[in-house]
Amino acid sequence: MVSTLKLDKLTKNTKTIYEAVMCVAKRARQINNENRAKLELVLGPDDQIEDEFEEIQVEVHNQVYDRKPKPTHQAIEELIRGEVTIVRPDEISEDPEEAEEDTE
Repeated sequence: MVSTLKLDKLTKNTKTIYEAVMCVAKRARQINNENRAKLELVLGPDDQIEDEFEEIQVEVHNQVYDRKPKPTHQAIEELIRGEVTIVRPDEISEDPEEAEEDTE
């Protein structure tokens, strides 16, 4: 079931709703890429799958993959819990020495 999300929750860690949406979109892409990489590690390259047993394994892994939470939903939950670090372009130092000082 789809539930309504209050914008207050979504924007408490961001400056604007636009920033929140962009943050969720970027994080969802990262999660999706991580999930695909994990799936490829388990299954191996597509051109190596030849016999029926391996095809059955692919079907089982795809079903498990489909039952995972959707990347967008997971990204929204991470943003609400404050687990996402937002790096704004105006906060990035162009001087490498200043960047080193900021990390220490």
